[in-house]
Amino acid sequence: MKKTIVSMLALSALVFSCKKDDKKSSSDQIIGKWTLVSHYENQFYSNAPHRDTTLYPSGYETIEFKTDGKLYIQGIDMNGPYKDTTAYKVDGSNLILQGQDTLKISNISGADLQLYVKYQYAADEYDELWANYKK
Repeated sequence: MKKTIVSMLALSALVFSCKKDDKKSSSDQIIGKWTLVSHYENQFYSNAPHRDTTLYPSGYETIEFKTDGKLYIQGIDMNGPYKDTTAYKVDGSNLILQGQDTLKISNISGADLQLYVKYQYAADEYDELWANYKK
C-alpha cells in the first residue's frame, strides 16, 4: 500500500510539473502582415559611427510572410508605389531572401518584429540597419 501511494504521488508530481510548451518558432511567428514603423541605421566610416533614425507613416511599407514561403512587399519610395514578391525561408534566427540578403531576426514577439542586416565594405567600413515592424 505504501509503495502504491508513493508511486501515485510521484506520478502526479510528474504530470503536474510538465508544462505544455506553447513557444512558437520564428518561422511560425513571422507569418502574417507587418508594417514598417522605423529603422535605425549606423554607417561606420572614417573611424566613426554615423547614426540615423527614421520613423515611417502608416502604410509606407508592408511585408507579408505567407505559409507557402512567399514574401510580398508593398510600399512607396521616391518613384512612387512599388510591389515585389520573393521566396524566403527562416533558418533559426536567419531570414533568407531568395537571391538577395540574409537578415537576422533580432527580435520577434507578439506584434513586434526587428530585422537586422550588416553590409561590410572594408575592415573599418560597414553599414548596419535595424528595421522595426508591427503586426
